[in-house]
Amino acid sequence: MKDMPKQTDLIKEMGLSDEDRKDTAMMESIQKLYLEEMKVFASRRSVAKQNKTKLYGVIWGQCSPALQSELTGDTEFKEKSSVFDCIWVLQKIKLISAGLDKNTNVYISTFSALKSFYNCRQGKEENMETYHRRFEAAAATVIMSKGNLTEHEGLTEYETKNGIEKSGVTDVEKLVEDTFLGAAFLQNADPRLFYEPVE
Repeated sequence: MKDMPKQTDLIKEMGLSDEDRKDTAMMESIQKLYLEEMKVFASRRSVAKQNKTKLYGVIWGQCSPALQSELTGDTEFKEKSSVFDCIWVLQKIKLISAGLDKNTNVYISTFSALKSFYNCRQGKEENMETYHRRFEAAAATVIMSKGNLTEHEGLTEYETKNGIEKSGVTDVEKLVEDTFLGAAFLQNADPRLFYEPVE
């Protein structure tokens, strides 16, 4: 959720001149408006906090006792569970289900995640949507296990040298990341979907 709004931000949004700011009646109206905005903000924050707690409970309830035991043994568990960090618990579940737990050597787990990513191929009977979900899951596992698929200095340098910025692209690193992942996805897709057989 976004940060608590400030009264100065509200005044800035309204574009009031110095003359307007001297108007006592107007400033009192702005103060009332700000207080109303704060009430709405506090209400939304309360609902978000309740939803976060409920969601954490649902996720935790879906875990088997063995998985719960594995999670509670994590060094960060006490801190993360006290604030109902849903993202953290989902990431940990994903790593554990991929066979990468806290006892696994970080270098071995990163190698295994990278190997799984590069070996993620579309099956002969698998549709594109299912393959795409598996591909994205494999890429996410690499990042969660301390690996890196997105920073390619050589490719960034290549694109910069070839004048990609002249084409209007402002974020070269994002372009390289998306292009690299797209190339990896297509390379491991079933080629029969892209090439017509020669008769």
